[in-house]
Amino acid sequence: MRRVLFLIALLLSTCVGCSSTSNQVDAVRLWTGLDAEYPVIERVVADFQQQTGIQVQLLKVPFEQLRNKFLIAAPADLGPDLVIGPQDWLGVLATAGQLEPIPQEALPGEDFVPVSVQAVTFQGQVYSVPLFMECNALFRNTRLMPERPLSIPELVERATAIQQADPTLKGFYFDLQDPYFSWPFFSAEGAWLLGEKDGKTDPYDIGIYTPGSVRAAEFLRSLRQDSHLIPPGASENISRTLFQEGRAAVIINGPWMLKDAKAAGIPYAVDPFPPSASGGQPRPLVGVQGIMLNRRATHRTEALKLMEHLASVESMVALSQASGRPPVRRGALERIQGDPDITTFARIAEQGTPMPSHPAVNAIWVPLKSALELITTGKSPADRELRETDERIRQKIQMMLE
Repeated sequence: MRRVLFLIALLLSTCVGCSSTSNQVDAVRLWTGLDAEYPVIERVVADFQQQTGIQVQLLKVPFEQLRNKFLIAAPADLGPDLVIGPQDWLGVLATAGQLEPIPQEALPGEDFVPVSVQAVTFQGQVYSVPLFMECNALFRNTRLMPERPLSIPELVERATAIQQADPTLKGFYFDLQDPYFSWPFFSAEGAWLLGEKDGKTDPYDIGIYTPGSVRAAEFLRSLRQDSHLIPPGASENISRTLFQEGRAAVIINGPWMLKDAKAAGIPYAVDPFPPSASGGQPRPLVGVQGIMLNRRATHRTEALKLMEHLASVESMVALSQASGRPPVRRGALERIQGDPDITTFARIAEQGTPMPSHPAVNAIWVPLKSALELITTGKSPADRELRETDERIRQKIQMMLE
């Protein structure tokens, strides 16, 4: 943990000499990196100002810059009172001491779906009020594959038949080297990223090298080496293009693709992952966007009122309709029942695995991606490669935290 704190301190040191007097703004400050949802945020904020008379200074920050901008600005009193971001930032921001746990009066209520609250809980404390969630699912071209496969082996069999009948088509296509897209198959075999102990993340309980993980990796290898469904170089961008052009029967993607899928005019359905060959249920990783409270908020009382307004059922419905991402309150979910795609994603997410927020998870992604590349291209056997990857990850986490 000392190394994590050192790296954060190094980043924060770039603001030494900043003046805290230049940011005395008599308004609640809200930063967000949301894109498709930003016009909704603007309307909700305008409505809040009109109803309460509380002024809000809203700033849109490029998403890839938002976390570091907040880390630098917050300790110098140059940051916002509230920031909207994903739950996998919580570990870094909380460890840096820049977030206040959500106070009792603002905690998510019982009508918030459990997976969303789990996702924003870091080491036993809730650090964000969830707004909406996202995960992966199967996008199926109903013209190429009219019926939903009831198991992963059935999906592979039918996808292979489609591709053999017409080599210009792809039966089943996704970036299998990206752990985010491949994780459902690992979870179906009982794998995990970081375990828990006494209600807190245990960064040393890593489930990358298990018999189930080896089976999952060998299955991914078979998609490339045996079924010849997914060639080297497959990517999310290519999968989207193939699907929108009607040249892919099934792909793995998320709700951010719904708008493009509808615009393409391709008949499609969003399906949950069917059981694996072993009978295990794939559980995709679930991401949650929520509202975080700056520990040094200068308008704390007013910020909590804005937080409540942003997390209302009405606001969540509007945010969901703008982006396709499911809301996280039961009342909002009931209001979007007429949209089968968002409803399906909500059902899948509720059974999914929250993306870990602990900083240690950042030691997993790159080594696991490299391992999947070697395994699926036949350059290294799954058992050996995952064992060695597990050892490398443990060494990285030990260096990071001790």
